[in-house]
Amino acid sequence: MSGDAEFKKLEGLVESLVAKFGELKAEKKALVRELEKKNSLISELEEKISTRDGERDEISERVGRIVARIESWEDSLEDNDGAEVEAGAAEADSAAEADEPQRENSGSAKGEEGRIQHNLFSMPG
Repeated sequence: MSGDAEFKKLEGLVESLVAKFGELKAEKKALVRELEKKNSLISELEEKISTRDGERDEISERVGRIVARIESWEDSLEDNDGAEVEAGAAEADSAAEADEPQRENSGSAKGEEGRIQHNLFSMPG
């Protein structure tokens, strides 16, 4: 009978191993499914990141072009202000001395106005 008891013990051990194997197989299947979902999510997120990077680059380029246009516009304003000041200086030289205080006032007002506009459109740092 001891052989029969040994076989029963062995059968119980085999059944236990088979049951554990079935549990592990089911767990593996669930984990593989979860891994596939996670990989799919990663692919979607990588695609979104790529799209966002492209959008960010495009926006950055557009902002750069806008800033360049504003700087160009500022430069043209400064060039025009310089031409007006030179024309005003030539007229002042030929004008009477009584007109001189008026020219100084108008020149300082233009200087302040140009400085305000320059500060308005200048980007810090």
